[in-house]
Amino acid sequence: MEKNLKDLLHDEYMDEQGEKKRRRQKSVLYDTKGRRVRKRLSKAAKGVGTAAAVIAVLLSAIYIPPQFYKPKDDSSYNPLTADARMIRVAQQYYKEHPDADFDGDGMTNALEDQYGTDPYRVDSDFDGISDYAEVNITKTSPTAKSDNLLDEVRKDDKKHGYSIGTPYKIDDIILWPDSYSDKARGGVVRTLNGYRFSFYHGWVKFPEKVYVYAYEEGVHRELQHREEEDAWYIDGSYEVRCYSQPLTFANRLRVPFFGNIFLDDGKFAKTLSGILPDKGGPLTCQRVAEIDEDPDVSKDVKAPIVYPFVDKADASRFANNQNTLKDYTYVIKHIDAGYCVSVSMYSSSTGESIGVIYGYTSDGSLLVADPATLKPCGKIKVTEFAMRMMGKDGNIGQYTWFEWSGLGFDSLKYNDRISFVSTASSKDDTKPVAVSEKADSEQASENQSEKVTEKITRKQAETSDKKSGDENRKSDVKSSEKKTGTGNKETNKETNKTDSLKNAKEGMQAETDKEKESETLVNIFDSQSDSGQNDTKTPETKAPETNSSGEGTSETKDSEVKGQKESSKPEKTETKDTVATFSLN
Repeated sequence: MEKNLKDLLHDEYMDEQGEKKRRRQKSVLYDTKGRRVRKRLSKAAKGVGTAAAVIAVLLSAIYIPPQFYKPKDDSSYNPLTADARMIRVAQQYYKEHPDADFDGDGMTNALEDQYGTDPYRVDSDFDGISDYAEVNITKTSPTAKSDNLLDEVRKDDKKHGYSIGTPYKIDDIILWPDSYSDKARGGVVRTLNGYRFSFYHGWVKFPEKVYVYAYEEGVHRELQHREEEDAWYIDGSYEVRCYSQPLTFANRLRVPFFGNIFLDDGKFAKTLSGILPDKGGPLTCQRVAEIDEDPDVSKDVKAPIVYPFVDKADASRFANNQNTLKDYTYVIKHIDAGYCVSVSMYSSSTGESIGVIYGYTSDGSLLVADPATLKPCGKIKVTEFAMRMMGKDGNIGQYTWFEWSGLGFDSLKYNDRISFVSTASSKDDTKPVAVSEKADSEQASENQSEKVTEKITRKQAETSDKKSGDENRKSDVKSSEKKTGTGNKETNKETNKTDSLKNAKEGMQAETDKEKESETLVNIFDSQSDSGQNDTKTPETKAPETNSSGEGTSETKDSEVKGQKESSKPEKTETKDTVATFSLN
C-alpha cells in the first residue's frame, strides 16, 4: 500500500516535469537555418532593466568609494631631520642606568627587562593594573592582559553594598556605566574646551546646566539626552564640548561640479544625511554645526618663535617619556607666558628630531617650528586619556596621560616618546639663534666672544692709560714734599687700572654667559610628573577660561611672567589650573 502510494506520487511528479519540459520545447522558436530565436523583451521590460542598471552604477559610485576613503594624514611626513645616531645614544643611556625607574611605576629598569615590560609605560599590557602591582600585589603577568581589575571593582562594590546601577563621581561628574568593564576602566578628564571620556559607555550628568555635544574630527555631534535627570549618553572615547546655549545645525550636501550646498535642518535634509555617506564619495551629506564651518582660528595661542638651546651631549632627555597631562599643562602655561619650548621626539627606528613648540591651537594641538629656520613646520596632535588603574600601593585611582602624533611620529602606532627639554622667550632680549648657526662650531662662538671681550678690554685699557698719563703729568708739577704720597697714589692707580681691566673682562664674560643662559633659560626636564595615580581625593577644579582672543587666562599669568624675568627657572605650576587628574569620591 505504502509502496504503491509512493509510486503514484513519483509518477505524478514525473508527469508534471515532463509537461513543463514539453511546454518549454513548444515555446522555443527556430529560424529557417535552424538557429534558435529568442523572444524580444517589451519596451517596458527594457526600460525597467535600463533603470536598474543605472541605479546600480550610481549606488556603486556613491557608496563604494567611501569604503576605501582615508583622510589626509600629514602626520606621516617629517619636515625635521631625524638624527639616527641618537638611537645608539638612547640605548646606551638606558643600559647605563639599570637602577633608575624611567616610567616611575616603582620597578627599576633592570626589573622591567627581567619581566619583559615597557620601561617607559606604567601599564605595559594596558589592563588597568600597573606593572608593579601585577608583579607584587596581584601576582599576575604584567605582559598578558587580564580582567583582574574588573574582579577587584566587583569585590569592592560587593564589600560596600553597591551594584552596577550605583552612580559614582569623578570631578563632580556623576556616572552611570553600562557595564563593569566601563566602570572599571572608564575615565574622564578636563580638556581645554570641555571633557574627554575614555573607554566609557553610559549616562553622565555634569555639575552645571549645559548643552553637551560630541566633538570628533572637527565636527560636533548631538548626544542622546534624558530631560528628567539632565543626563547625557556617552558611547565611546571622544571629547565632549559644553555650551550654555544649543548649537545651530545644518546639513552640508556636497554635489559634484556644484560644491557644498547647505540645507536647513529639516526632515528631508536629515534623511539625506542619514542615507548618504558623510565623506569620501562624489555625493555626500553630513549634519554639521555652524561653528564647524567657520572655526575661530583666533583662539590659537602663539609666542614669538625663538630657539631654546638643546645640549645634545646631555642624554638625560632620553630617560623619560613625558606624556603625562602635568607635562602637557606645563607646556601650555609656558606658551601662555610667551615662552617657546624645545621638544625632543624619539623613535626607536628613525631616531630623534628636535623641534620648537611656539603655540597651540584651539583644539589643543601643539604648533611646532623648525629650529634650523625658526619657521612653522607642522603640529603635534594631542589626545588626552584617562582610565582607572591599580597603583603600586594596591589602591584604584584614575591615571591620566596623553598620546600624540605628527611630524612622522605616532606614540600609539610606534610607541614613540616625547620629552620637553628647555624654554626660551623673546621677552628676555634673546636673539633667535638657529640650530644651523650653532652647529657650525661651538668653538667659533667661544672665539667670537673672546675677540669681542679682547676688543672691549683693549679699549678700556687705552682709556685707563690715557687717564693715568694725565694724572702722572699732574703729579710732576706737584711739590717734591708730596712725592711719597704721590707714589702711593700712583700705585693705587695701577691697582685700579688692573681692577678696571679685570672688571671689564668679567663684565663681558657675564654678558656672554647671559646670552648662553638666555637660550637655555629654563630646563624643565626635571618637571617629569609622578606616575599619575591618585590615591586620595583631589580638590575641586575648574575648566580653563578663555578670553575673546582665545588665550588661556589665569590669575597667576602676570606673576609667572614677572617671575620668569627675575629667575632663569620659573616655578612649577599646579596641574589643577588647566588639566587635572582626579580620584573617585
